Amino acid sequence: LRFDDHLSDCIRIVNGLVQGDPFSMLLYVVYASRLLRVAKGRKEGAFGYVDDASLLARGKTY
Repeated sequence: LRFDDHLSDCIRIVNGLVQGDPFSMLLYVVYASRLLRVAKGRKEGAFGYVDDASLLARGKTY
């Protein structure tokens, strides 16, 4: 992840699902529902459609 002058460390992914696995749809719904709830009731916004999610945040330094 790169943001301005910051570059985060690499993270090795050691487990997951194979692309096209039928179980992945169910797990994504569970993941996305929690992700979109993070911004609920704050100064952030969250939008989701099918397999895309966007989080928006605003602050004095942005």
